Amino acid sequence: MNPVGLFLVDENQLFREGLKRLLAGTGFLVCGEAKSLKDAQQLLDPDGQMPDVIVIDLAVCDNDEVDRLRKLRTMLRSKIVVLAAELDLRRFVDVVTVGVQGYITKDISFETLVQVLRLAMQDDEIFSTCLSCGVTERLSSIVHTYQSKIDAAALSSREKEVVRFLSDGRSNKAIARAMAINVASVKIHVRDLLRKLNVKNRTQIAIWAVAHGYSVSELEGDDIGLQPTVAPVRRLSAAE
Repeated sequence: MNPVGLFLVDENQLFREGLKRLLAGTGFLVCGEAKSLKDAQQLLDPDGQMPDVIVIDLAVCDNDEVDRLRKLRTMLRSKIVVLAAELDLRRFVDVVTVGVQGYITKDISFETLVQVLRLAMQDDEIFSTCLSCGVTERLSSIVHTYQSKIDAAALSSREKEVVRFLSDGRSNKAIARAMAINVASVKIHVRDLLRKLNVKNRTQIAIWAVAHGYSVSELEGDDIGLQPTVAPVRRLSAAE
């Protein structure tokens, strides 16, 4: 099996070198690197061989960097996983609306990062979370412009159940196990939710769920398969 190609964007050369060494033998191969998004835009050619995953540290997550990230997302088909040094809810919402595959903080272990990259390659969206009531309230006020106006009563009981699981960050397989239904049925529910809530992806469903008061329960370790970490909206989820 060919290794998964990674492109690293981080201003710290020591971090990039260390990550390259750690990734040896994991099935991931660093095929390029840059110290900034601006440099990455110049190095990545949409007509050339693209990396499978781009791992980006948004050390300075200002409006210019978010715009560069948006252009990169439009230009390439690669998965994008954003690393953040600390929790920033407003910037998290900016990044989510760009359409990244994951948003995690740097306090995770290397083993968790590898799992995140594997989940990204399976088209899972990965956002770790440990939300307190105060953070939830702040998130609700920040994301109001992205909320659907739909009344939650318009959702079926099954759809509401799926929404709660999505807000926990569970994969389709984990939701299917919890609800005792097949994965195809879960996909249908998710598709219907995207249409009813007028949102683009599972992450925006999760944001809608938090903003509308859906509780975020503690997931069982068997469903997660990863250690919990602190970041904005979703808990890391396993796809097995």
